[in-house]
Amino acid sequence: MTKALIVAAALFVATLGSVSAAEVVGVIQDVDPATRQVKLEDGTIILASASLAIETLRPGQEVIVTFEENAAGEKVATQIQLTQ
Repeated sequence: MTKALIVAAALFVATLGSVSAAEVVGVIQDVDPATRQVKLEDGTIILASASLAIETLRPGQEVIVTFEENAAGEKVATQIQLTQ
């Protein structure tokens, strides 16, 4: 029983380390408020988390996007900043 708990705890800690934020810089190609998707000119598709306001984002703007990948491999933005 104790050995099983140690193994479970080790797996839990290992999973925590695998969740990390990444960053991408790009130019917005399209913003779809209905699906909360922001597509960059390089083809990257970012899903904006519900806490982000994307209504003011426009095609042609250069942005820095901080994101995490969810279990489905989708890039979910935690922050979107305009460059400059």
